[in-house]
Amino acid sequence: MSGSLSLREYDWQSIYESQPSEDVSYLVDEFYIPALERSNRYDRIAGYFDSGSLAAAANGIEAFVENDGMMRLVVGAQLQPKDRPVLEALADDLKESLEDLGDEELDTRLQLLAWLLREDRLEIKIAVPKQGDWGIFHPKLGIFHDGDDTISFEGSINETAGGWTRNYERFKVHRSWEDGQAGYADGDQNSFRRLWEDDHEFVDVYDLPEALREEIIDWKAPDIDTEIHTVIEKLQSSDEPTVADKGRILADGAQAPGGLQLAEEASTIDPWPHQRVVSDTAVNTYPNSFLLCDEVGLGKTIEVGLTLSRLGLTGEIENSLILTPASLAVQWQEELWEKFNINAYRYDRGSNYEYVFIDALGGEHSIPGAGDLDIDADRRDEAWTNSPLWRFTHTQKDDPTPTIIIMSWHTARLTGRWNQVAPGDDGTIRTRDDIPASCRGRNPDGREGVWDAVVVDESHNARRGSNF
Repeated sequence: MSGSLSLREYDWQSIYESQPSEDVSYLVDEFYIPALERSNRYDRIAGYFDSGSLAAAANGIEAFVENDGMMRLVVGAQLQPKDRPVLEALADDLKESLEDLGDEELDTRLQLLAWLLREDRLEIKIAVPKQGDWGIFHPKLGIFHDGDDTISFEGSINETAGGWTRNYERFKVHRSWEDGQAGYADGDQNSFRRLWEDDHEFVDVYDLPEALREEIIDWKAPDIDTEIHTVIEKLQSSDEPTVADKGRILADGAQAPGGLQLAEEASTIDPWPHQRVVSDTAVNTYPNSFLLCDEVGLGKTIEVGLTLSRLGLTGEIENSLILTPASLAVQWQEELWEKFNINAYRYDRGSNYEYVFIDALGGEHSIPGAGDLDIDADRRDEAWTNSPLWRFTHTQKDDPTPTIIIMSWHTARLTGRWNQVAPGDDGTIRTRDDIPASCRGRNPDGREGVWDAVVVDESHNARRGSNF
C-alpha cells in the first residue's frame, strides 16, 4: 500500500487468545485494529455478525476507510433456502423492531453500519447450508489484504462485539509472505471466493436483500456530507456508566417498566417481531406451557433463549432443563452462549468418557457426590440427592444466574435415568402439582428436585421407545 502502513510491517503472533485482564479489548487492540489500519480489504466469514464488532474497532475502521477499504462479509442465517422470503420480510419490520430499543449507543452503532453500507464500504451476504439435516452456517475465517500481502485468521471468533471483547476466543494467523504459510493463506482466500461467488457445493449464498439494505441506510445513515470521523467521534463520546449507574441497572432494571427488554438488549441479536411476541407471551403467562410449531428457520431457539434470559433476569427461574436430540445438544449450547450470554451445562461424556457437566467454554465439571452437598444430615436421603443433575444444580444455587442443563433424549432414555431427571419421593415423581410454584414471589424452600422450566426440543422424540 503506497504511503500507508503495510501488513508485513507488523509483528503478528501465530496464535491469539483472549487475555484475562481488565482490558477486555486485548484482541481488538493487538490484532483487529492493527490489521484494519494496514488493509484496504477485509473479507470475513462468520456464523454471527452484529454492529458492535464495528464499534469495538472504531479507530481501525476509520483508518480502513482512509485506505479506501472495502469490507465483505458472508454471515450465517437461521434459514433454509425455501425460507428466503423471510429475509425480505425483515425489511418491513426493521424500523419498528429496533426503534423500541431506545439505546443511544446502539443508535450510533447502527449509524456506523448505515454509513458503511451507503458509501459502499461494506457488503453483506447471507449463507445457509444446502443439506436439510444440517443446522447452521458456523465457520469463522477472516482475511486482510493490503494490496500486496495478506494475513488470514481462523478459530473460534465470530464477527460480534462479544467475540472481540467479552468471550474467551482463540485463533491462528497465517501470513502470505512467510515460508510454509502462503498455502494456508491462499486456501483461505479460495474458501472465501467460493462462498462469495455462490460457487460452493454445500452452501447457498444470497445477497443482502436490497430493501433491507436501503431501510437501514434511510433510517440510520447520517447526512450525506458527514465524514466517517464524525460518526466515530460520536460513537466514542458516549459517557461510560458509573459504578452507581451499573448498580441501579442490575438491582432495579428487571423490575422497572420495560425492564424485561434488558435481556433483549443484552443479547447479540435483534429479535424478529414474531419472536418477541412469542417470548412476551411465554414470560407474561409463566409457568403456563406452550407448544411452538414454527416452520424451520423462524427461530424457535431464539424464542426459547430470549424467554429463558428474561425469566432468569427477573429471578423467576433458578434452573432449567433442555431435552434435545443428541445431534443438536452442542448447537443449543453454542447458540445460548453466543446469542444470550447463557453458559448452559451439557450433561455428556467428557474426555475420560465419564459423564460430566461441560460448560460453553469446554470446561468439564465433575458430578458432586451426595456427601459433598452443604445440607443437613437428615436431608441426605431425599430423592433428589440421588440425581447427578440435581446435586450439580444444588452446588450452583448461589450463582446469581440460572443453572441451565442440556441433556440429550438418548441419555435421558437410559435405564434408570428418568428418576435422575425428575427425582421422586417414595416412588412418586414430584411435579408442580405436588410443590406449587407461584412464580411471582414464590418461596423456593422445599423445591429441590423440581425444574423451574423444561424445554423439550423435537418433542415427538418423547414417544419413541420411552416411557416418559
